[in-house]
Amino acid sequence: MATVKVDASAARRLLEALKEHSDRVQAEFLRQGARLTVEEMKRKAPVRTGALRRSIGVRAVEGGRVAVSPAVPYWHAVERGAKPRVILPKRGKVLAFEVDGRPVFARRARWPGFPGRFFVRATEQAVRPKLRQLLLQLMKKR
Repeated sequence: MATVKVDASAARRLLEALKEHSDRVQAEFLRQGARLTVEEMKRKAPVRTGALRRSIGVRAVEGGRVAVSPAVPYWHAVERGAKPRVILPKRGKVLAFEVDGRPVFARRARWPGFPGRFFVRATEQAVRPKLRQLLLQLMKKR
């Protein structure tokens, strides 16, 4: 009776090398992808005072994911916009503000709202093909 023996040690070494390779590629992809995303979001962010743009950065790294977003509390309103509304005083009976450098006092004010700027959505759309290209480059390099 003939016996065929299969030695899987070579296959095991190859699989281990591939795993190490994929871990390095993933780590480099996350590092470079996060940097690329931050730069793109800063380019697309609207600027009034610059606080929104300066607050953009990496917020979380979990497993194989990186989250990039602004840190200012009002970024959601800038991204999605805000509906018109009536503003009432919180303390006292009147609102006090300036219009053209002159003081104005009013019991209420109508705020017109504004459309969303959608800079986060635009960043995602702009970065997606760049991330694919980056991944391909990293896979070829290693």
